Amino acid sequence: FGYWGGGNAARKYYNFCFFVSFPERMSYQIKPLITGLAAFLLLFFVFNPATLGARILSFPALRFVGVISCEWFLIHDPVLRFFRHDLMGSTKGSFGLYLFTVFVPILLTFIASALIYRYISLPIMRWGRRMK
Repeated sequence: FGYWGGGNAARKYYNFCFFVSFPERMSYQIKPLITGLAAFLLLFFVFNPATLGARILSFPALRFVGVISCEWFLIHDPVLRFFRHDLMGSTKGSFGLYLFTVFVPILLTFIASALIYRYISLPIMRWGRRMK
């Protein structure tokens, strides 16, 4: 069955359920299909830790990103919007300015989310475990 067999079966099931039954959904269902298929294939890495994908996903840096992902998700959008709209304004076609308005907030929110996790979220989780 393998990775490709599982992905192919999921794709065929998805096509049958959505594209055949509801052809009007064809235009806006492609992105969820790709996202769903990627999530489905990631499950194989969870169940077989010897695969290359599982070894890549278990790198300490990627595991750390997974640990702080909730905090990063919660704070990245307001900071990115602030940089793009309030602080910088239009980039006026400048690629360097665009990179600055995208990557600086991402880096700042990554650092802030790591600090929030370490000094706020982790103590709250430890306190919650002691309360059991």
